[in-house]
Amino acid sequence: MSKKHSIEELCNIIDTYLKEQNEWSILPKQLDSYKNQKTKLKFIHKDGYVSTKDISHISRNQKLKIFSISEPELMLHNLDIYLKIHNPNIIIDKETKAVKTHDDIILRCLKHGLITTKIDRILRKDTRFICNTCARAYNSGENHYNYNPQLTNEDRQDRKYTPYYRSFLSEIHYLNSYMCILCENNKKCEVHHLDGYNWCKEKRMDVNNTVLLCKECHDEFHSLYGRGNNTKEQFIEWAGNKARILQSNRNILEEIDLAH
Repeated sequence: MSKKHSIEELCNIIDTYLKEQNEWSILPKQLDSYKNQKTKLKFIHKDGYVSTKDISHISRNQKLKIFSISEPELMLHNLDIYLKIHNPNIIIDKETKAVKTHDDIILRCLKHGLITTKIDRILRKDTRFICNTCARAYNSGENHYNYNPQLTNEDRQDRKYTPYYRSFLSEIHYLNSYMCILCENNKKCEVHHLDGYNWCKEKRMDVNNTVLLCKECHDEFHSLYGRGNNTKEQFIEWAGNKARILQSNRNILEEIDLAH
């Protein structure tokens, strides 16, 4: 049986422990209930989180956790504090129960309603938004990684991602039997504009100005000729060389009516 510490010994153990637990301190009068190694003590973080550890764990220098399944009431208390600090637009829904699980937490976005998520996603350092709808709204427009400030309002209305344009892309896939015109790969195919989408506006929706390429072939073309200001002549040159490398029996340029 483990030896029971004197209060002085226990204070020394706790002082040593707290030197490793940055920004935590012990709540007052915790030692009044000390009985044995299984006695639990409460600690408070500078931000208000509360966590417990029994003395045997303290002696083994186990870290304090703000989300512990053994303390569901404290878990919700700490989650409330965490959200106020890191995601103030998210609150704990009143239907959330204090249960011994991290699997599903019911939250409420103040803009978009209920969210069901997991603690590990809430804590991920790369997650700026718990609410996916908030994330999509934030990452659209000027905040999108692919935003081009040089486009005019007319250009933006004609951008590729309208329902009408998506229908056009589907048609190109269908007309090309969902296969790359060069290597006949049918995985991850993309529509390529012969005369570039960015400059040849009158041919953006012209079936005869497009071919279907697999991602590998598409990336290979653009690695050689760049992206933007591409021409049909560039593609004819590249496709002819590519066909010879593939030792294709088909006359690809004639097949896609580019030789004339």
